[in-house]
Amino acid sequence: MEDYAKIVGRNIRDLRIRFGLSAVKFSRDIGCTYNSLRHWERGDMLPSSYYLPLIADRFHVSIDYLFGRER
Repeated sequence: MEDYAKIVGRNIRDLRIRFGLSAVKFSRDIGCTYNSLRHWERGDMLPSSYYLPLIADRFHVSIDYLFGRER
């Protein structure tokens, strides 16, 4: 089974690209550092519980969607 950090990272990156946002712009939008976003998108680490709802709200998806649990 694929690790959740990889799934969440891939979904964040796919959504960011679909919405036409650069990594710098998106990181500013949600108030995280560019480096944190890069770590999330590579699947090196999961966003904290503080950032998960901000990311989901920005893209109008659920947190379950970010984790690959719904389409």
